[in-house]
Amino acid sequence: MRRKIVEEEERREKLSEGFEQRKAENEARRVLERQREEQYKKEQLKQQLESERLTQLALSQRAATPPRTPEPIPQIQEQSHPAHLQGISDQVIILFIIIYYCICNIYNYSI
Repeated sequence: MRRKIVEEEERREKLSEGFEQRKAENEARRVLERQREEQYKKEQLKQQLESERLTQLALSQRAATPPRTPEPIPQIQEQSHPAHLQGISDQVIILFIIIYYCICNIYNYSI
């Protein structure tokens, strides 16, 4: 009987030691997690400040430089036809070529 009581007390002591150890580990984890969060917030703040600084620098440089004059856009010149075809559109010329090929095929002439 006495042995059971002693064994029960030893078991409780071991459990309480394990509980204390887990409690200490959990507390250490919480402290590390808080430190990581604080470090992350500091890094985010640094990045935000650096971004704002670069934005302000870019704006000040843009204000300091004179505005550029836009370059003229080169005009595309239309293709000019030979003098005898000057008034005929491309579509009409293509239509005549197609008709010519059809007639040649009907009479089996080679081009």
